[in-house]
Amino acid sequence: MSKYDRYGIPYQSNICQDCGLIYTSPRFNQKSYLDFYDSQYRKIYTGNHSQSLEKFFQNQQDSGEKIFRYIKENYNSKINSVLEIGCGMGGILYHFKENNCEILGVDFGSKYIEEGKIIIST
Repeated sequence: MSKYDRYGIPYQSNICQDCGLIYTSPRFNQKSYLDFYDSQYRKIYTGNHSQSLEKFFQNQQDSGEKIFRYIKENYNSKINSVLEIGCGMGGILYHFKENNCEILGVDFGSKYIEEGKIIIST
């Protein structure tokens, strides 16, 4: 079994001898998750520590436009509301808001959430 995750962070994986489930133990507690996603996740995930918040938001907006267009072109139902878990700054949601959808985004990255609230509310 692995002793490191894909980013090189040490962790212990285990396998259940009865059912074969692979799991990490010990798992993060709530505080660990909050700390990780608030201070480390974006640095690891993007690999680009120098990317400006404006550029990050713009990239999310571009993705949001593509997602919105895909849904409209491939599904006949009207989009009324969108929930995005792990929304970063909410750039994906911004395009949905501009198209009269109710939006709600959640993320542990407080810096990104606060900046996104400012941009989206203007």
